[in-house]
Amino acid sequence: MTDPVQIPSYVDLMYPTLRALVELGDQSDHATIDEKVIELTGITSEQLAVEFPESSVQHGSKVKHRLAWARSYLKKLGAVETREKGIWAVTEDGKRYLELEDGEGVLRHREHELRVGRKPDLFLKHLVERIQSEGEYKTSVRDLIAEWQVKRRGNAVVTRILRDLGETGLVVRPSIDQVALDDTVTIVLAPSGIPSDPASSDAISNTVTIGTLPSAGGGIASVPPDAPILEAQSIMESRDFSQLAVTEGDYVLKGAISWESIARSMLYSGSAPKTVREGMEPDAVTVFDDEPLLDHVATIAEAGYVFVRERSSNRLKGIVTSADLSHQFARLANPFLLIGEIERWLRLAVDSVFTPDELAAFVDPSDPDRQIEAAQSLTFGEYVRLFEDPESWARFGWRADRKVFTRHLDDVRVIRNSIMHFSPDPIEPAEMERIQQLLIWVRRLVQRSSDQI
Repeated sequence: MTDPVQIPSYVDLMYPTLRALVELGDQSDHATIDEKVIELTGITSEQLAVEFPESSVQHGSKVKHRLAWARSYLKKLGAVETREKGIWAVTEDGKRYLELEDGEGVLRHREHELRVGRKPDLFLKHLVERIQSEGEYKTSVRDLIAEWQVKRRGNAVVTRILRDLGETGLVVRPSIDQVALDDTVTIVLAPSGIPSDPASSDAISNTVTIGTLPSAGGGIASVPPDAPILEAQSIMESRDFSQLAVTEGDYVLKGAISWESIARSMLYSGSAPKTVREGMEPDAVTVFDDEPLLDHVATIAEAGYVFVRERSSNRLKGIVTSADLSHQFARLANPFLLIGEIERWLRLAVDSVFTPDELAAFVDPSDPDRQIEAAQSLTFGEYVRLFEDPESWARFGWRADRKVFTRHLDDVRVIRNSIMHFSPDPIEPAEMERIQQLLIWVRRLVQRSSDQI
C-alpha cells in the first residue's frame, strides 16, 4: 500500500505567493498567480490531482483550494489586497517580508498570531521571575490560555502556547491539552541541558483525551474494603452516586461498589452483604488521563464508568461515567445543531429570492470557480456578504435593520469558525446566547415573510 500524496498547507504557500506576485509585476489574477506559485514551489501534477472526496462540500484540487486560502490569509495580514474584482496585488507590507532575512519565518509567525493571539512577553517575563523565586507557578488552564487572549483550546492554540513557554525556558505539567479547562497545571523551569521544545509534533496531542473531561480530574469518593456496607450505601445515597471506588490509600484500587453490585451479591449469595468487600466488583476499569477519549467510549457505555489515573504519578484522580459523556456531548454538539438550524433558515430565505446565477456574485473572490447550485453552496461568510449588500437586503422585505442583522450574523460566523476546529472546551455562555438569539430572530423573519406571500 503506497503512502498518500503529501501536499503543502496554505501556510507553506503564503510566502511563495508573495514571491509570485512580485515576479508578475506586483499584481495579477488568481489563475496566473496559482500557475506562478506552482512553478516556484515545484508542485507536481500528482499533487495537483489530489481532490476532495465526493462527500465533501468542497470540490476540485486541494492544492488550488489551499492557494486560495493562502491569498485570503495574506490579505488579513495586510500583505496583499484586491484592487478590482479578481485582481490581487502585493502591498508595501507584503514586499517587506521578502526583504527580511527570515521573511518566511516572520510571515508564519504573524499568521500564527492572527489565529491564536500574540505572545504575552510581559507575562512570560514576570512568570520566569516568579518561578525562579518560588520554584513553581500553579494556575488553571483557563487562566493560563487567557494570557494569549484565547478562551478555547485547539491544536494550533496548544502548539503556540507550549512553544512560547518552551522558548522562555518553561514547561507545564501536565500538558494543557490533557486536562480539563479548569484543572490546575504547574509551570516550572525546564531541566537544564534539555532542549525545551514541548510544541514538537510528538508532544502535542491531536486527539481529545479522557483527562479533558472535568470529572476526570474532579477526585473520587472511596471506601476501604472492610467498611460496613451501610457506610457505602449512605455515602452513595447522600451524594446521589451510583458507585464508589474501593481503595487502600491513594493508589491501590481494589474494585468498585455500586447499587448494581450490591444487588448482584444479594442475588447470588442469598443474603445481604455486610461489608464492602462482600458487595463489591473486584474488576474496576482504570484508564490514564492522557489516553484518547474515543478509545474508551464503548467501555464507559458498557460498564457505566471508568476510573482515571494520572499518568505521571499513577494517582487516582477522577471518574468518568456515562452521564458525564452524555453531558459533554450535549455541551459540544448543541452549538453545531443550532448553527445548522440557522443555516437551514438562511437557505430557505435565500433560495426563495435568488437564482444560482445571482448567488455566484457573492462567492469569495479567492474561489471564483466554485459551482453554485443553490444557497447550500455558499459559505457562512458568503451569507454575510450577501446580506450586507443593500440591494440584496431589500429583496427580502424583512422589517429589520440591515446593519444590526449583519453584525449579529457576522458574530455567529466568528463563533462558528472557532468551533469548527474541534476543541474539548465548550463555547462561552455569552456565545451560546448569541447563537440562540440569532436563531430565534432568523426563524421569525423567515416565517413572517412566508406568511405574507
